[in-house]
Amino acid sequence: MDKSTKILIGCFLAAGLAGLILLVVGGAGMYLLYSHIAPAFAPGEFPAVEPGVHAGEGFFVQSLVFHDQRLGRLTDIIIQVSDGGSEPELGIVGAQGALFLDNDFNETSFVGFGRGFVHVEFLDVENDGVWEFINRGSWGSDTALIGSEGQVRWSYGGMPGVNDMCAGDVDGDGDLEFVVGFNGGGGVHLVDADGQRI
Repeated sequence: MDKSTKILIGCFLAAGLAGLILLVVGGAGMYLLYSHIAPAFAPGEFPAVEPGVHAGEGFFVQSLVFHDQRLGRLTDIIIQVSDGGSEPELGIVGAQGALFLDNDFNETSFVGFGRGFVHVEFLDVENDGVWEFINRGSWGSDTALIGSEGQVRWSYGGMPGVNDMCAGDVDGDGDLEFVVGFNGGGGVHLVDADGQRI
């Protein structure tokens, strides 16, 4: 073997030994780092970190506190304190009815609608503390104003099909008006509190 070949083999051996040393030292360092950080994020434990946005398990707990099939598919939930009352009351409405629960999830009242709707929400139409309901409608279901006892006061719809409805005092007279959208082809209609198109 000539001298240049011996030098070349020596360089390869030195480089290989240096790489092996870096691998061992780096691996030991990573192990030490992992062994000190990983226990802080063990499953089921809240990580001891600064406030901020975090992801992972163990941040929330889920449990069933109330279930009632009379409501159908749930569409709105409110929390209110009744006049003269000190405890909050929970209002839940679905496609087929609405009910109110006390602070211990005991039923205080129930209103059945007598038929199914699509997307019902709470609405105090007269601003008197008594809840009525609006069915916001959909392509296959007209909108409706539903009274506090579950009776349909009026419905509004037609072709080419309802997209949505919302309520507000549009003209500033203190009474609610209703805005009904008919997808792309039927325009937007303004309806008064009696269900008549303005």
